Amino acid sequence: MAKIKSGYREITHAQQQIKFRTEYEKPGHSYNYNGSISTNKGFSFWQKLQNRVYLYWLVTILTMTKPAKKLSKATRNYIFNLITFLPFVFLLFTGIITLRYHSGFDYNLLTIGLNGDQWLKIHQVTAFVVIPLIVIHLLMHIHWLKQLFTFKMKGKNSGMNLTLLIVFLMCVLTAFLAWFVFEGTKLAEALREVHTKLGLLLIIFFVIHLSNYFKWLVNMTKKMWKKDK
Repeated sequence: MAKIKSGYREITHAQQQIKFRTEYEKPGHSYNYNGSISTNKGFSFWQKLQNRVYLYWLVTILTMTKPAKKLSKATRNYIFNLITFLPFVFLLFTGIITLRYHSGFDYNLLTIGLNGDQWLKIHQVTAFVVIPLIVIHLLMHIHWLKQLFTFKMKGKNSGMNLTLLIVFLMCVLTAFLAWFVFEGTKLAEALREVHTKLGLLLIIFFVIHLSNYFKWLVNMTKKMWKKDK
C-alpha cells in the first residue's frame, strides 16, 4: 500500500488530464496535453475508451515502479494480481457477450446498451490491456517458467497452472489469427469458433485457479489491512 501512496501525485495529475479530455473536449477538436488544439472527426466513445486504457496503464506503472520502500515478493505479487484481476474478469465478461453474437444473435441488437460490433471492439481493446499484464505476471513467476522448460515443475497446482497457461495462449493465438491474419475468410470463422470454445474453458480453469489460491489471497488481504491500520 505504501507503493500506491508514493505515486499519488502523479496519478492525480494523470486523472486530471484524462478528465479534461473525456469531459471537456469538444467534437471536432483534439486537445493535446501541451494545450494546443488540432481538428479531427469528433470525440468518440472509442477515444474515451482509449484514454481510460492509458490511465489504467499509467496507474499500473506508477504503483509497480515507484515504491516508498522495498516490498516483499508476496506483497508485490498481491498488488499486481489485484491490478490484473479486474481487466481479466472484464475480458471474460465481454467474451461471454461476444459469444452470444457469434452464436447467431443479430449484431445490430443491443446488449446493455451496446451492439455486437461495439462489444467486439471493447473485447479487443481489453485483450490488448490484459495480455501485457499476463506477460508481466508470468515474468514475476520466472522461476515457475524455468521449472516448466526444464521439466522440473513442483507443487500441487503446477498441472492446473500449466493447463490454464496453455488454454490462454491458444485463446490469444486463435484470436490473433482470426482478427489480423485471416480476417474475412472461412478460416477466420473457424478460428473464431475455436476461440469461443477455448474462452469457455479459460473461464472454467480461471475459476479453479482462483479457488486454489483463494486462501492466500484472503491471508494477504488481511495482512495488508493490518499494515494500513
